[in-house]
Amino acid sequence: MPSITSTDSFIERSLQLLETAPSTTRVSITYGSLAKKAEKKDKVRKSRSSAESFVSFKVYDPLSGSLYKLTTRRAKELSRVLSALGPHGVQVVKKLPKRVKEINVTVSDDDGDVSVNDVQPVEETVTLQTRGFSSVLANSEIEEEVWQEVKEEPKKDAKKESGAKKGKKKKGKR
Repeated sequence: MPSITSTDSFIERSLQLLETAPSTTRVSITYGSLAKKAEKKDKVRKSRSSAESFVSFKVYDPLSGSLYKLTTRRAKELSRVLSALGPHGVQVVKKLPKRVKEINVTVSDDDGDVSVNDVQPVEETVTLQTRGFSSVLANSEIEEEVWQEVKEEPKKDAKKESGAKKGKKKKGKR
């Protein structure tokens, strides 16, 4: 299967594959540099400033033969996919199919009011919260840890309680 260009589409399809076959699905992450590939081919060193790095994500199920691949050079896409690998998942924007919306407009002229009906296709998007890959693999919902503030009591001076005085060390013979 060719590479998927949309990060949201990759996350959705990979999650569906993990939910159907969590025990056989493999997830692999590969980091590489285009300069290293060019060095191997040309045997010539190029400057590091022109080097572009990339990260490739693959989700593969050998039983069904499904393979989803995403290659990116953008830090924001890398962060989204790594967040999706975690237990809490990410929010995915999903486009709904186009639907027809009727618009009624009333226009007033010298002759009187005229009602105009117009039909326009409307495209809507919905933001959905997905499960994280690791929560699918663990087969349980992982809840976020709740932090509670701890009130510290003021510390009492040890000198006042012990009653013993600590003096300066005396120099000289002992």
